[in-house]
Amino acid sequence: MAALIVSTSGSAIAAAKRNKQLRDQSELAVVRSTKTPSLKRLGVFVSAVICWCLGAHNTAATANCPASEPLTWVQLEAVVDGDTLLLSDGRKVRVIGANTPELGYGGKAGQPLGSEAKTAVTTFFQRGAPVGLQIGQDSADRYGRLLAHVFRSDGISLAEYLIASGLAWHLAIPPNDRYWQCLRQLEAVARKQSLGVWSHSEYVPKPVRPLSSADSGFQRMQGVVQSVNRSNTGWWLHMGDLAIRLQDRDLVYFDEVDPHRWLHQTLTIRGWVIDRSHSGGVKNKGYPPFMINLRHPAMLESIVRE
Repeated sequence: MAALIVSTSGSAIAAAKRNKQLRDQSELAVVRSTKTPSLKRLGVFVSAVICWCLGAHNTAATANCPASEPLTWVQLEAVVDGDTLLLSDGRKVRVIGANTPELGYGGKAGQPLGSEAKTAVTTFFQRGAPVGLQIGQDSADRYGRLLAHVFRSDGISLAEYLIASGLAWHLAIPPNDRYWQCLRQLEAVARKQSLGVWSHSEYVPKPVRPLSSADSGFQRMQGVVQSVNRSNTGWWLHMGDLAIRLQDRDLVYFDEVDPHRWLHQTLTIRGWVIDRSHSGGVKNKGYPPFMINLRHPAMLESIVRE
C-alpha cells in the first residue's frame, strides 16, 4: 500500500527554500561562534545551557519571525502558564500562534511538559521585563484575555521560542494568522529533532474512535474520512466519532480546496475537540458526538492517500 502525504501550506518549493535559509543561518551562526568571543555570545551560551536543563532546546540567537510593525510595550507582572501572561496593568495576554500543554488546576492533573513550558517562559521573560505586544485582529478570546503576538526586547517572539523548543504546538486561527508560515517551519525543525512534545507518547495523534468527554480540548486527531457533506454554511467531514467542520468563511485561507477529494483519505488535524454528545439533535440525527473546527490549512497536518 503506497501513501502520499500532501502538504496544504501553499507552495512546497517556497517552504523548502525557507527551511534551507533557516539551516544556512544556523550553520553560519555556528561558524561565527567559533571565531570571535563576545559577551553577547556568552549570554546566548548560558541561555542555551539553561534551556537544555529545562528540556527546551531553543538555539535561536536572532529573531526568525520578527515583528512586522511597531510594538506596544508593557511591563510583565507574572507568567500564568506557558501561553498566558499577566501584565502590570492587570490584563492577561493569550499568546497568538502557540499552544502549550496545560497546567493542573482545581484538582485536575496537568499535562506532561506543562510545568516545563511555564518555567521556560520565566526564563525567556524575567519578572518586570518589557513585553512587546502586537494585538491581533481579533483582540480578545472568550475568556476576556487579550490576544497578541508577544515579543522580547531583542525581537524574538515568545511563540517562536516555545515552538522551536518543542514546548508548544503551532496554531493558526483566522484572522490572527500572521507569521504562521515562519512558525510552522520552526515547528517542523523541532519535530524532526524530536524535541519536547514531539517525543512524548501522550501527544501522538489520537484515533477518532473511540472518543470520550476526557478527549475534549486541544488534540491532534487522525482518521479516515468516511463521508463529506455540504451544508448551508460550509462542509462537514465525518471520521468515526469526530465531525470536522470547514466553514465557507474560512475557505479563503485554503488553496482551491475540494473536500470531496478527502473522501476515504487519512487526515491528521489539530485543534479543539468539542463534546456535543449530550445534544439531542446530534443524537437523533446520528451525527458524530465530537466536533472540531478546521479553520486554517496549518491545522491540517497531512492527507495520506492510500
